[in-house]
Amino acid sequence: MSATTTSGAPYRNQFVWIVRMEDGSVVEAEALLDLVAYQALVNNNEPRQQ
Repeated sequence: MSATTTSGAPYRNQFVWIVRMEDGSVVEAEALLDLVAYQALVNNNEPRQQ
């Protein structure tokens, strides 16, 4: 996934979804992401001006 942060910086991250299905329906789902990239976003992004 890639996006632009509220401060205009690029943000790139990767996700993995682990999904358990029963009878064709999702009964459990878990998403994992790159926490290093996410923490860098939190540390370096300016809050959006209201």
